Amino acid sequence: MINDYLQPEDFLMDDTFKKYCEGSDERCIRFWEKWVVDNPSKSDLVEKARYMYQVLSANITPLNIQVNKINGATQPEKQLLKRHIIWYGAAAACFLAVLMVGLFYYSSKPAPAVLYTRSFETGFGNKKKIILPDGTKVYLNSGSEIKMEKGFNVDTRSVKLIGEAYFDVAHNKEKPFKVLTDNFKVTVLGTVFNLKSYPEEDFSEASLIQGSIKVESNSGNDNVVTLRPGQKILFYKPASNLKGAVNALPQLPKVEMGHITKLDTTIVETAWVTNNLIFNAFTWREMEPMLERWYGVDIELGDETVAGYLYTATFSKENILEVLKRLQEVKHFNYKMEGGKIIITK
Repeated sequence: MINDYLQPEDFLMDDTFKKYCEGSDERCIRFWEKWVVDNPSKSDLVEKARYMYQVLSANITPLNIQVNKINGATQPEKQLLKRHIIWYGAAAACFLAVLMVGLFYYSSKPAPAVLYTRSFETGFGNKKKIILPDGTKVYLNSGSEIKMEKGFNVDTRSVKLIGEAYFDVAHNKEKPFKVLTDNFKVTVLGTVFNLKSYPEEDFSEASLIQGSIKVESNSGNDNVVTLRPGQKILFYKPASNLKGAVNALPQLPKVEMGHITKLDTTIVETAWVTNNLIFNAFTWREMEPMLERWYGVDIELGDETVAGYLYTATFSKENILEVLKRLQEVKHFNYKMEGGKIIITK
């Protein structure tokens, strides 16, 4: 009998409860919603069971197994069709990916105050090369900012990144180089890597080119993963609620590990450093902020169908109007200029 359920695990053995959690059966949803109302003393237990179901249904694999799979895998060779705009399909962005919880989980603990004494930034449509006092080279992408912590290259080598940057870090084993983003921090001795962490995007990314880096959560839970050359890690920011769910629980953060992506000999994640803009199976929705930053324009997607159009393309010296025309050749849409804004419609 349901009234005899005393542990969250008891609920998870009930198929109707699982259908209620996943929202797949209206009758089960109505039954359990009524049951919770009629049994308020069990509401906390039900919430724990729902939370547990969310974790278990995420197909979580321990971090050491995840990393071993990545380290032991070989990246398949890709046969690429060469055109100015190249179609590869959604499979071109294939990851050796699993979900995990706990590595990058938000913490309610306030971060200690840090004093930054110097900063460099770029506006939309601009990029910048910076040489820090320790000799580290930083390439700053459009719409980005890097701040140096007080005492940089004296007491520490710590910086904060907002946006995207490519780092070629000068080696110093006595003073590790640290980069803090809103979601994680990276520690290196001397290596080459790319970090992307724009506040307006729903994910952050660390891609390792040479050497090794340690990626650590900001939550202070001491979980660390070490990347090897050719690997990357993506952190997807959790939504505050599960969309459309009744009494929704907070979403768990999602982390994916995989390999950097190559098209011919070009590394997609760092192509921007050599002034190449590459979309690898990107939707219009995903391309929008990148094009806005790259060209310093304002784009409005006026049609949700078009927002889901998928493109794989590479650009170099084209202006924004040439880019739009090239994209139209692959999957047609309409656009117009209105008040300094580009409006995309079907």
